[in-house]
Amino acid sequence: MLRLVNTFYISIKILVYSNAGSKQKEKVMLEQTKIVLSNVSFDLGLFRKELIKALKWLQPSEIVALKNWCSENFSGRFDEIASEVLHPQLSL
Repeated sequence: MLRLVNTFYISIKILVYSNAGSKQKEKVMLEQTKIVLSNVSFDLGLFRKELIKALKWLQPSEIVALKNWCSENFSGRFDEIASEVLHPQLSL
């Protein structure tokens, strides 16, 4: 039942996303990312993987908003992942 609800919810999001304007699409993707990260926050490895995927499709302004949201919601656990994923060191 839960899988059916999640599938329905994602289908609605895709429908809204496909019919939305540019600003609305950005908001939908950011909100979807927040939902995914909330659902995988129990596993830091999975959280990191989903965060990396999200950075590939979010706009710079959305990444800033996501970073702030993560800091507010996952404070201590998020700090080490944030430094690794959102501010990677350049390897020369």
